[in-house]
Amino acid sequence: MKISIIIPVYNISSYIYQCLESVINQTYKNIEIIIVDDGSTDFSGVICSSFAKKDKRIKLIRKQNEGLAEARKTGIKSSTGEYIFNLDGDDWISKECIKDFVDSIEENDTDIVINSFYKEFVGEIHHVKNHFQEGFYDENKIKKIILPELISSKNYFSHGISTYLWGKLFKKDLLIGHQLSVPSEFSVGEDAVVTFPYIADCKSLTIIDKPNYFYRQRAQSMLKTINKNKQELKYIESLTNYLSSRLTGFDFNQQISEYKYNLAMIRTGCFFNNRNLFDTFEIEFPTNKNIGI
Repeated sequence: MKISIIIPVYNISSYIYQCLESVINQTYKNIEIIIVDDGSTDFSGVICSSFAKKDKRIKLIRKQNEGLAEARKTGIKSSTGEYIFNLDGDDWISKECIKDFVDSIEENDTDIVINSFYKEFVGEIHHVKNHFQEGFYDENKIKKIILPELISSKNYFSHGISTYLWGKLFKKDLLIGHQLSVPSEFSVGEDAVVTFPYIADCKSLTIIDKPNYFYRQRAQSMLKTINKNKQELKYIESLTNYLSSRLTGFDFNQQISEYKYNLAMIRTGCFFNNRNLFDTFEIEFPTNKNIGI
């Protein structure tokens, strides 16, 4: 089974060496490593080139800067593996990472494998666990257990499954349509509009708890550039409308409303109060649910 590891890179010369070193040393060897240099202006490209020269599994693609979504599109179009593993260039993985995912695929022929991960922020590392229990979920269990809390779990607002494309193993044949359809202008929530529709289309899903992905949350990348508040609300409306259009076969309306509200609170820095947000988005929000940041 061949796994395509897609790594978008943009001006991360301080981190990309550790990322690539962790990938080429995987115990599972049947991988191709697709690095998409999205117009870096620092030494990232030089470091990537040095790795490409010493490992024939690496395919280095250079392109003009168009953002993360377009870089991932370039990567998946160039991939030849049966499954896709996304890895951000400032993160890294353990030596057994890909093997752990492949073992799950071989045990249960599944459309996606979702793992827990480690989150590093200002020198501290925390284990971020899954909301759902470990195990294999068939189509019936996905509809009964996963989808009702996929985007918004029932307590304080959190996703049932993280939006992140990284740290999950996707079946390429199912992923490519979702990935390539993402509008290029989406720069916040671009993972969510792929991950959630993909899971909603899955016939099978596996959750494991072998944290082998290390997510580095850098202070300068915690929030991407924030526009004026009213522009942010228009963007969020466009994003969630697109998400709604991609989700079929299950009623996600309430979950999307809660996601929309939470995004607005974060992206506007709580500039709008509850009433303003409800009126702007024309949504009803349950009074028995805690939500916010």
